[in-house]
Amino acid sequence: MYRTCLLAVVWLSLLAGPARAAGCPAAPEEAASQLTPVQGEPRDRGLLWRISAAGHTSWLYGTIHVNRQEWALPGPTTKAALRSSKVLALEMDLGDPSIQQRFAKLISRHAGELSPALASRVSAQLARVCLPEAFVDRMHPTMLLSTIELIGLRNDGLYFEYGADQMLAEQARSERKPIVSLETPEVQADAMLGPDAVIDIDEITESLQALEEHRSEAVTRTLLTAWAASDLPTLESYATWCDCMTTSKEIAATRRLIDDRNPAFADVIDALHRKGRSVFAAVGALHMIGAIGLPELLRQRGYRVERVAFASGAAVIRAAPAVR
Repeated sequence: MYRTCLLAVVWLSLLAGPARAAGCPAAPEEAASQLTPVQGEPRDRGLLWRISAAGHTSWLYGTIHVNRQEWALPGPTTKAALRSSKVLALEMDLGDPSIQQRFAKLISRHAGELSPALASRVSAQLARVCLPEAFVDRMHPTMLLSTIELIGLRNDGLYFEYGADQMLAEQARSERKPIVSLETPEVQADAMLGPDAVIDIDEITESLQALEEHRSEAVTRTLLTAWAASDLPTLESYATWCDCMTTSKEIAATRRLIDDRNPAFADVIDALHRKGRSVFAAVGALHMIGAIGLPELLRQRGYRVERVAFASGAAVIRAAPAVR
């Protein structure tokens, strides 16, 4: 389920709280704010581009929304790029109380509206990750399944609490750097759930089956491994291994979740940059790939776009000319 990779679902999982009973997925060992390097300095991971126009520089950074503790802290090049920027731009500032309140209303639409057969299967998945049955009546079924998936990933040592976005937001707050949201909760909810949040029984059934067969975890592991290795070619071939684009309906949903959101992201980043504010824009890594990825969209807007490749603690710049 690609929705596991969205910040909105990361926030939803905060409702679950840590599971502490024996046999339940383990809670994080440390709060994100208390993390220290495991061995030496953190290594740069993910994908970074330097973009230049109007006489100054901004940055694009492809994130991952779940992560391992040992990979959580940003590396020196990433950290320096954020420090050099005037503002951090995220898909959504999850620390904003008003955003949390708006999401709480959005996710409750169509809660509990499942057939008895599907509700029974969902209950089994809730029990597997030690979440209360009451969640069925609190969340849209799609959001609920994504929350189950996120909590289940803890069994693999993967935590939304250690997501790259979380780490960057904490650094920005410690430096009193402003954080802006690139989209509203309403826009993100529509992208995740479709118009009017109508329940798609076929989609729910497929998502349940993916959970039951542990296919979702496999896709997330591949995505995280590629992100950690800054492996752009693997990310660019996402459609061939995500098991999420096998039907016309899946293709449409995936495009709605990824490609269709990119032009609006690019518009906000461009507007901030053109006002003279150096921006560190951090969004999910899949928003960086292909002809409609953010690097290409901003190149088309006249930016000089340079890929920053991380190697042995050093940054190697690969440049692409701007479109004039």
